[in-house]
Formats: sequence, C-alpha cells, structure tokens
Amino acid sequence: MKKVFGFRSTLIISMSGLIILGLLISNWISYNNMREKTVEDVNEISRDMVHYEAAKIETWFQAKAKLIDELSNNYIKGSYQDNFVGIARLAKSAGEVTDIFIGFDDGRAFSTAVGDAWVDGVAKIELYDPRERPWYKQGKASNVLDLTDVYPDATTGDDVISIIKVMNDGVALADIGLTILSDTVKGINEPGAISVITDDKGNILASTSKVVVAGTPFRNAGMADIERKMLSQDDMMQDYTLDGVDKIAFAKSITLVNGKKWYLF
Repeated sequence: MKKVFGFRSTLIISMSGLIILGLLISNWISYNNMREKTVEDVNEISRDMVHYEAAKIETWFQAKAKLIDELSNNYIKGSYQDNFVGIARLAKSAGEVTDIFIGFDDGRAFSTAVGDAWVDGVAKIELYDPRERPWYKQGKASNVLDLTDVYPDATTGDDVISIIKVMNDGVALADIGLTILSDTVKGINEPGAISVITDDKGNILASTSKVVVAGTPFRNAGMADIERKMLSQDDMMQDYTLDGVDKIAFAKSITLVNGKKWYLF
C-alpha cells in the first residue's frame, strides 16, 4: 500500500507541476499576445494622429496656395488692374498670411509690407525692385504656382517661404513666416513625442525638439537613415534612437504645389 500511495503522490505532484507549468506558459503567451496587441494599437493610433495632423497642415497650406492662384488668375482675367495695395491688404486678411507682394516687369511693386522701402504699400523702386528678387525670377521662370525655399525677408529679416505665381507681366506672392509653422507643430499635442516639419531636402522648418532644431538639416541630429527613408516614402514607420532613448518614428508627406512636399515627423 505504501508503494501505491507513493506512486500516486508522485503522479499527483507531477501532474500538478505540469498543470502549473501549462498555466504559466498559457499566461506568458497571453501576456505576450496582449502586449503585442497593445503595441499594435498604440502604433496605429500614433500613425492615424500623424496622418490627421499632416492632412490639417496640407489643407491649411492649400488654402494659402489657392489665394495666390486666384489673385494671379483674377488679374489675368482683368478682374482688377489697379488698386493693388487694397487688393494686397484684402488678400492678406483673407488668407491669414504674413505678407502679400505684387510685382511687375516695369519695376513697380505693391505690398502689405512696411519699412523704409515702402510708402503706403507702394515700393520705392530704388530701394525695392521686385525684378531683382529671387522669388520674382523664380515665379517668371516656373510659370506655374510654385514655392520658394526658405529665405530672409528683405524688409523684416525674418525667415519666410513664399507661394508665388506669374500673372502675365508680373508675379504675385504670399509670404508665410516660419513662426506660423512653429506655432503649428506646437499645436500637435502628443505626450512624450516631438513634432517636426521638414522640406523635401530634409531641412527643418519647424520643430518642438531641442535636439532636432529648426534651421538645420534633419541628418545633423544623427538620423541620416531616418531622413533618407522619410524623404523616399509618403508614409513611414521606423524604429530609431534619439539622445540615447529608443523611439518609433512616424512620418507623413504633405503635398504642396509644383510637385513639392513637406514632411511631418
């Protein structure tokens, strides 16, 4: 009887051990499945957020591009042929841009800008000749709705980008100050995340990071591989390390004009 009892005890202990082991394995598998599902859900939410914010920026930009497109088209159609200062002021107010400029091949220029070169919105040609400005030359050369690279505004010295379009014997322009883009990325509220807008060359236009700084190339932060992948894709998700911390990057392209893009990271 003792041998039978000993055998039964051993069998019960062994079965109990197998059951406990099975439960541990089952719980471990469940935990891993739950963790993977949680990570997938968080990644999906993060990607959706980036897509949503990129779409907002694209809509915001296209509204300003449409403003200049219509300003040019209406001049070409003959809807206005004078009162350029009044038209510029109205367009600036309607489009919520930094400034509006209208320049002509004969050297005349009209704007919402103020400063020594301007008298009630009319340029002193000896101080401001639009024909000598890179944006004017680019507008005449491209012959379509286009976007400049970042450059310092001639009046304020602040960094701006400009939406431009030729209008027969002139060019219309809307300035967008980079402070507007900075305010835009600051409005993207995602705890623990950074928000960055770059142009299609990887130059940072706006950033909430102290490491990835506006006015520098994205690659300067030690993320050249991330930059290459971001600029080669419309939609990206990529693991990376920043300042010693493992992170996941989500990026989405923002369609502009004339084939140009920005990227929200």
